[in-house]
Amino acid sequence: MSAQTAPTQSITVDGTKLAFRRFGKPNALPLLFLTHLRGTMDLVDPLLANKLAETRELILYDDAGCGHSEGTIPNSLHDSGDLVVKFLQAIGLPKVDILGFSLGGMIAQAIAVNHPGVINKLILAGTQSAYTEGMVFSGPEIAEIASGVSPSDDDMLKLFFSPSEESKSLGRGWLKRIQERTVDGEQRTKFVDQAGGLVQTKAIGAFVISYLTRRSLRSSSKLGSLS
Repeated sequence: MSAQTAPTQSITVDGTKLAFRRFGKPNALPLLFLTHLRGTMDLVDPLLANKLAETRELILYDDAGCGHSEGTIPNSLHDSGDLVVKFLQAIGLPKVDILGFSLGGMIAQAIAVNHPGVINKLILAGTQSAYTEGMVFSGPEIAEIASGVSPSDDDMLKLFFSPSEESKSLGRGWLKRIQERTVDGEQRTKFVDQAGGLVQTKAIGAFVISYLTRRSLRSSSKLGSLS
């Protein structure tokens, strides 16, 4: 099986049907992939997924309210992390490796804090914990596209690739590859809708603020101990 052919499975957790795909080389510690803001597993590049699955069992997952999953998007990234852990328990996996990309990386960090025993190894890609020194911010156009109603293919290239022709060519390859999955009876999902994206954005804001608050408290405590 591959990203293009693996069946979409589902399991009910806390009354919500969660969708996932599981394929690749079986091993004791599967790799769980958590994806980006407004993303679904249908937007994960098959080239990346299939490469990972050559040596690992890979699990692609749609959070509640996203893609093929039912329910509503959690208001907190910690709640999303808790749901991931319950999902893993429901499919019989007490421990996994996690690759978290962007928003998925923040959810993965919440899991690491609240449920450290679930994670064997953690890979954080294109993500952060807070807005700190050295952060590079996107321009207003990117923020507008990311929060728009329904991003076009050109919008997606602006979101995920640089303006260079080489980068845009790679992006067009990605857009072509995500069209390759054609499973009978299954409709390919696109970006999470605008309302759902707003819920995720607010959850990111709360996550960042809570991180900054904890860091500020730790700094104040250290200064107090030195005075």
